Amino acid sequence: MTGTGANRDYYQVLGVPENATKEQVKAAYRQLALRYHPDRNKNPKAQEKFKEISQAYRNACEALEHQRFAIEQETTDWTPGPILVREEFSPDLRDGRRNLSVEGGERGNVNYALWVSLKEVATGTRKTISISRRIVCSFCEGLGQKTGCRHCQGTGIRKEVRFVPLTIPAGVEDGMQFKLTGGGNFGDDIFVEINVKPHRLFRRDVDNIYCEVPVSTAQLRNGTEIQISTLDGSTAFLRVPPKTRKGTLFVLQERGLPRWGSSRRGDLMAKIV
Repeated sequence: MTGTGANRDYYQVLGVPENATKEQVKAAYRQLALRYHPDRNKNPKAQEKFKEISQAYRNACEALEHQRFAIEQETTDWTPGPILVREEFSPDLRDGRRNLSVEGGERGNVNYALWVSLKEVATGTRKTISISRRIVCSFCEGLGQKTGCRHCQGTGIRKEVRFVPLTIPAGVEDGMQFKLTGGGNFGDDIFVEINVKPHRLFRRDVDNIYCEVPVSTAQLRNGTEIQISTLDGSTAFLRVPPKTRKGTLFVLQERGLPRWGSSRRGDLMAKIV
């Protein structure tokens, strides 16, 4: 990291190079803080020196935090993997609140309910979710009131909003849960639950989809061919033989949804009405 002006000043106060890592900055600060802390050093100038060191440390941490955030925004692309441990989720995900990030869980996990359309289930999609999480204040390392940190108002904890891009694979099921490691409160995890919106024309049964196809009496008597626009954007052709009765169910094989964890697809069930 290259610094100019004030940046050079605070690195110089800490005695570290301008490309120092966070660990190097922290180690230098702790060493100087122990040396000049007013409780340990009775020199009249020690208190002023300690304030200068603390301010330099906060400035250095802020610069490093900005650099880290900029890099994360460029590189973060998490593709979630499914988990089966449903008890990891708090009841907050099941009480009707949706599209809200919920701070909770003794371990600092963040729970998120994500809505997707049935069309997005058919094709897969990319989403960006906004996560609000709690982190230990990097400017005072959680010391809070002891350093008079203005970034966390002396609490030692800050709130941070992150925008996380997700790749949602085709075939996800309603209620399926995903784990994103390391993005939750205090470095714990984000848990995402998939919620599939109802569709006005199609009804889902795992990887099969059902729809109703209106056909006139004349078409039923003489036979016809019906075009059905499927969820993935393609067109399925349904041949209705002469003398077909209302209520007849036709099966169009492998024109349904992708089967989770498989290269196969479900079927499209078309009911004549």
